[in-house]
Amino acid sequence: MLAGLLCVAMVLQPLDALAHHTNNPNEIPTPPGVRSSPNSNDYNIRTSKNTRPRTTRQIVAAIAGLAAFCERAPREVYQIDCLGEQLEEIAASMATSGDYAEAQQIIAGAARDLRALARANRARGVRKRRVRGRINRNRVESKPLIAVQEDRLPQVKAQAAVILDQAQIKLLRSATGSERRQVAYAEMAQVMGSNKTLLRSG
Repeated sequence: MLAGLLCVAMVLQPLDALAHHTNNPNEIPTPPGVRSSPNSNDYNIRTSKNTRPRTTRQIVAAIAGLAAFCERAPREVYQIDCLGEQLEEIAASMATSGDYAEAQQIIAGAARDLRALARANRARGVRKRRVRGRINRNRVESKPLIAVQEDRLPQVKAQAAVILDQAQIKLLRSATGSERRQVAYAEMAQVMGSNKTLLRSG
């Protein structure tokens, strides 16, 4: 495994007690002091157009922490949308031009595919839930996450693993250019693949 990855400490807070504060049963209000993703740079990724070791470490640490974060979802059926939603935030935190632009597009594409997969297999009548925790020392929470149908979960997990595989392959194929860029893309590919452990659990 890569050395120097940032640790991600997670605490999932119960949501049922908050449900009566909103008129929409699918929406859980955000408590004071907690920032809801993705509309903020919760991962503290330093925006950089050129390949820099610090920026690479921050992106790698963010991707590496996804499985641990999404494992805290209240039920396994929320984990697919959790992976997509958090990859969406990581992509939104990255530069869209320069050395990281291709990686940003690949990560954003994987996020879209995962979230579309969750929507296509949505469990009707099951309320959305959030995951809360600490990411890079910031208290954050996910957006309301879609639950997939429980009887389809094995097939959906297999499809999600393929999406991560494809993202990993694209990152490896894009590991060209300067030595720093090659290392950055190879490291991002490695940790992207590591999140498949979540899809093999249970």
